Amino acid sequence: SFTWIQVAEMTGSTPYKRFGNSFNIVDETIYMFGGLDGQNVYNDFWSFDVKTNCWTEIITSGDYKPSERSGHTAVVLNEMNKLLVFGGFTVNPCPSILEDMFILDLANFKWEAVDTTTISSKSTHPGPRLDCSCCKITLTKENNNKLKDFLKIDSTKKINDSDNNHTECLLIFGGMDFSSMLNDVYIKTF
Repeated sequence: SFTWIQVAEMTGSTPYKRFGNSFNIVDETIYMFGGLDGQNVYNDFWSFDVKTNCWTEIITSGDYKPSERSGHTAVVLNEMNKLLVFGGFTVNPCPSILEDMFILDLANFKWEAVDTTTISSKSTHPGPRLDCSCCKITLTKENNNKLKDFLKIDSTKKINDSDNNHTECLLIFGGMDFSSMLNDVYIKTF
């Protein structure tokens, strides 16, 4: 049966209360990025060890780090051991919805920006959004002939993953901008 248990005894310093953060698990470590406490927006990065119940703030590096944000989406690309962060909302320097993308290498905790401006004429960009959903998917050689592009998906197709020639991708659905809710679907290939 499913039972909720509150983790009462945690060690280490703990993140400040917040919402709109991302939470991703790799093995027995949960990674948390960003969020909002009602006044402040964060771009801090934390790990939580599920065996020891210990929080650790991780100081990240990189020439291009994501700004403070809430309502972003994040996914772990296991084959690359990287965390991808997309979009969200910030109040610094003024309230705005973001459309930028960053990858954090989980081996050395170094950020890099993903160039989303060089898009081929056959692809589109999801645009600024917050509170969208994302997941990692795998595309095979059979149905993936574009790399480093956004592909707008109008229909679904069964993926044959029987061969080993595949790549991990990010699938983004919906979300909202300042004027409307969205129901579009995009795939970001790498």
